[in-house]
Amino acid sequence: MSIILASASPRRTELLKLAKIKHLVESSQIEEILNPELSPAEQVRFLSKQKAEAVSKKHPTKTVIGADTIVVFNNKILGKPVDKLDALQTLIQLSGNIHEVMTAVCFMNQEKNICEFILDITEVEFFETDVEWIENYVDNEEPLDKAGSYGIQGSGFELVKRINGDFYSVVGLPISKVKRVLNQFDLI
Repeated sequence: MSIILASASPRRTELLKLAKIKHLVESSQIEEILNPELSPAEQVRFLSKQKAEAVSKKHPTKTVIGADTIVVFNNKILGKPVDKLDALQTLIQLSGNIHEVMTAVCFMNQEKNICEFILDITEVEFFETDVEWIENYVDNEEPLDKAGSYGIQGSGFELVKRINGDFYSVVGLPISKVKRVLNQFDLI
């Protein structure tokens, strides 16, 4: 197979399978450190490139897809929660408000000298939600490994009043755009 997903995310793998893109999975194992000098859009792009580069170094003849998703509220990045209390506080903060979900994808193929990016930004508006519901949601542990402390593809859909943009980008990969880039560069 000539495509490697530099991510252990089962959601991204599912989306590539949905698009019938055959791939291998090799997590980049990079430490995701935020750089306060970068804007949120620059940050997510930087992280996607770091992931792609880490795996591409080991597989220079393959096409590597690195991706990163962040949630931004009031120009502040809301990462994965450190614990249940952090998740609870994040979701209470987002309740009744609009935030952005930014997903960056880096396509890297060293042999073909390709380094291409997608940056997809989707607005998500949450319903005003009572604290008891949020506590129950956090207790089921679904939000603990997700940027912004929710998964739109799981029970977190109940928080979402509307989205303006690509649903799949919020899940973790703007799959229609990914497929277009792979076709454009004749990588699949």
